[in-house]
Amino acid sequence: MTFTGPDDLVDVDRMVAISVRAPVEWGILFSRRRQGMGRYPSLGLLPKLASPALRLAAHVCGSYAEEIVATGACLELETTLANSGVRFARFQINTASPLDTRLLASFAARVSGGRAIAQCRDAFQDDPSVDWLHDVSAGEGIVPSARPVPASGIFGGYAGGLGPDNAAAQLAAIRERHPPGKRFWIDMETKVRTDDVFDLDKVEAVLDAVYG
Repeated sequence: MTFTGPDDLVDVDRMVAISVRAPVEWGILFSRRRQGMGRYPSLGLLPKLASPALRLAAHVCGSYAEEIVATGACLELETTLANSGVRFARFQINTASPLDTRLLASFAARVSGGRAIAQCRDAFQDDPSVDWLHDVSAGEGIVPSARPVPASGIFGGYAGGLGPDNAAAQLAAIRERHPPGKRFWIDMETKVRTDDVFDLDKVEAVLDAVYG
């Protein structure tokens, strides 16, 4: 379960406590133009996230993402991450551009030994070199009309309109369509914010709804 958008106001100690309670990944947003604004935290947050209890994913947006898609590298972002002392287990490259998943996979492996996440809007791609996130919402909190099932061997995830009010029901609906034991993840962003501030009360409300 991924919660995307911790910002400069987040209580990192509480994030650690939540990570001990449940299998949570925290999606940290990166953008050359928007860093330090709203859900894109300032770089000063990064050293505070160095706890080994925190599983982190870098969600890369804007021109950073386009550089990675085009070349498989982004020196500015790579330098920032190396200087932070924080390891990101996955890298989600947010772009609508055509993808060469080999470049994404090699970037994630080279930077941290992690996995890349690519987005799909319709069916999941049959390409196991990256993880795939079904996302038609793009951070707008829109529940899609359908959530497809990935093929065997594909690790897929789901975003779009998930939050405390519907996470349990949406999970149940997704599970109904999956073969027993097939793993997937869900990602939520907009509906775990209050007045555009990341809200750990809402994160915990999701966990209460899902895990009891």
